[in-house]
Amino acid sequence: MNFVAKNFNKPLTYLLISFIALGCSSEKNKPTRSITPIEKKIYISQGSPMELIRGAETEPLLTLDDENLSAYGEYVITGYSSFSEKAENDTKKNMDDVEEENAAAAGESNPAGILLNQLIFSFHRLDNSRIVFRGKIDLDKLDLDEFGDKTKESIKSSEIRSASVELIFIKEPGGYRASSSITKQNGKIILEEKFKKNINDLIHVSISKDKSAISLLSRDFDAKTGEGLELVYFIQKSPSTIKTGSTNYNYLEGPGVLAKWNTEKNKEIFICGEQSKFLTYPVSKALEEWQGAIQTPLNFKISYTKHYKPFTDLNQNCVFYVKNYRTRTSDSFANYASTFVSRSFFTGDVVSASILFFEEEYLKGREAPEELYSGEESVYQKITRPGFENIYKKSVFRKTKEERLNSNLYENYFMEYALHEFGHLLGLDHTFDGTWSIMSYQHSNGSLAEYDREAIKELYDNDANKYSY
Repeated sequence: MNFVAKNFNKPLTYLLISFIALGCSSEKNKPTRSITPIEKKIYISQGSPMELIRGAETEPLLTLDDENLSAYGEYVITGYSSFSEKAENDTKKNMDDVEEENAAAAGESNPAGILLNQLIFSFHRLDNSRIVFRGKIDLDKLDLDEFGDKTKESIKSSEIRSASVELIFIKEPGGYRASSSITKQNGKIILEEKFKKNINDLIHVSISKDKSAISLLSRDFDAKTGEGLELVYFIQKSPSTIKTGSTNYNYLEGPGVLAKWNTEKNKEIFICGEQSKFLTYPVSKALEEWQGAIQTPLNFKISYTKHYKPFTDLNQNCVFYVKNYRTRTSDSFANYASTFVSRSFFTGDVVSASILFFEEEYLKGREAPEELYSGEESVYQKITRPGFENIYKKSVFRKTKEERLNSNLYENYFMEYALHEFGHLLGLDHTFDGTWSIMSYQHSNGSLAEYDREAIKELYDNDANKYSY
């Protein structure tokens, strides 16, 4: 997931950014003061991020055992991401630029991320009608051996010695609704905010059945970037039992670090909603391909449902087809799909996962006039208005179900990217070293390569050779 910081008017974002600045700036030399012209930023319309949860049944109420809050233990942040209605124009020219950027990000240490993982969250009762989910950090108690020399010095010299964020929930029939938030630094309140419906509010709260993970999905609005969705994942702290294997293979938690599903449990992946139903075939074939590469039964079942929660829900694994939203403003490359995997870096257990396929990103690959991608109107709006009838008729995405299933182009498009995204869902990360792999952006022929088969075997078949750290 990408950590996208848009503005400071949201409590979690505000707190997270304060530590990102502390962690990242410490590794760079401060520039000398100079006068530079103000850069005019151009924001491109991407579509409403609410398209990512279209038709989903949201649950804004937090439901938990309020008589036994201590049973939930302590949590740390494991992921943060956001989607906005508008974004700055992407200056990357092609997939080479994207791969170079992501390879650099994957290979560098992230002191900000280490700091974020030090925030400890837990539930507490305030009174008979209110509970608080409080996260706090004390910089004086950090183990500085985890940081580089410059980061250590930055932490030691920072005026911020402690910080906390509090999400306050008020009891209602059926659960607790988020009402306000308070952010503190050094014990002093620096931000206090009331949640306002349809402006900045928590729209879906999810706690996994075993209490091991929490996800929060919020909606917000910014004057520059418009409507937004933000999601934060938390995982319960526990002793480290995660196993490691060969560092020849890239996994979600790092080379050789084995985060995976519990294969002894039966698991269901839902094709969510009518607009996603045609994905049943390529998704089933992708799972079949990966299962065929290993001996251990994965015990996944593919099912269709018309009743589904948002993709952030921790008790439902969802495959969803998103229309009318672009994740990249550039027309030179496309992000066909994204996979969100909630997992513990303590135990290596995967809690849940969802895959989003983006129609407008696929449409970038179609032969079409340049004007199809210009302006603020979405691709879908353009191909359905006069002047673009031929583009509409030729598009494989507008064919009937029978035509789609009989279309080689359709199968090739979605089979390749379903294979790639299922690699992520099962625990594999990208490869950037030129290795032929379905997990590579550019070194793939659309099917599982030898690297993929060996990597998935190492993850699920070779338990005897693993050790914990």
